[in-house]
Amino acid sequence: MNRFVRSLVSAGAAAFVATQSAFAQVQPSIVVAFDLAGPVPVGSWGITAAAVLMVASAAVLLRKRNRAASRLLGAVAAAGVVGAVATAPQSSQAFVPIPTTNMVTSPATAMVNTTGPYPFVNLTGNTIVIRSITLVNPGSFSLQPLTTTCVAGNAVSANATCYIGIQNMSQ
Repeated sequence: MNRFVRSLVSAGAAAFVATQSAFAQVQPSIVVAFDLAGPVPVGSWGITAAAVLMVASAAVLLRKRNRAASRLLGAVAAAGVVGAVATAPQSSQAFVPIPTTNMVTSPATAMVNTTGPYPFVNLTGNTIVIRSITLVNPGSFSLQPLTTTCVAGNAVSANATCYIGIQNMSQ
């Protein structure tokens, strides 16, 4: 093979590879950047300690036959009911067909291939604060605010899950 043909073949091969990479589609992805939270959250033990302190105070006041004790005991019961309801696990989705993305180091990335809520679980061992959520190479996908619980500025406690809703605008 002469020199001209070899250079022509190599130029054609290089053009083919460049064309293939230029037309290659980059899959959409969600990128969640986060930081460790500064203040330590109270958590369930702090709430329990406050409830025990309130019950002990009510018991002391009841022994003194004080009218304020019955009011305090009623307030403790109401606070206990509100606390139990507020800290009960809640699920916004009965069935989540999309694999969970673990947030261990920032940023955490999940590939987008369908609509629905994408779960992100905080496995850092500490409370984190979501810094930003970016949909990279979205194509026809967009963020769905109605099913999104991961929002920039929100704190996500250790082992908690938040969701990023994705919708397909072409459907």
